[in-house]
Amino acid sequence: MTGARFLITAISVLTGASFTVLAGLSISVIVVPVRRFHVTSVVLAAVTICLGWMAFRAAMAGFTHEETDESVVAPMRRGVIGAFLGLVVVVALLLLFGADASSLLAHSLRSSSFTPFRLLIASVLLGFGTGFVARIPGATVTRS
Repeated sequence: MTGARFLITAISVLTGASFTVLAGLSISVIVVPVRRFHVTSVVLAAVTICLGWMAFRAAMAGFTHEETDESVVAPMRRGVIGAFLGLVVVVALLLLFGADASSLLAHSLRSSSFTPFRLLIASVLLGFGTGFVARIPGATVTRS
């Protein structure tokens, strides 16, 4: 196994595991009886399940064009763009809605609270993972 293939597989597995945990947390809010139905939990569960599946498919594919390190440059570039977009979205939400954005996410995931710093770190890491696995062949469903 080459270094490039190992790196692609490792990042894809970590991204898939992260989205699987988020999906599990949001599904637990939907399943356990509560006084209110959380639409954001349903949306969050659907999105994270799709992204987690895409990441695990990318990990199983272990795709590299060639056995060189250059095959990792394009996914890394997309990962950096995804991290930047995740950061921009969370900063915009925090600036526009303040503490309400943190509490909405905390209620959607049945957590006590999210600090703005944790939200920023999570958005950067999950944005990087999403951008990284977004266009790896084998990650998306293709028709033959």
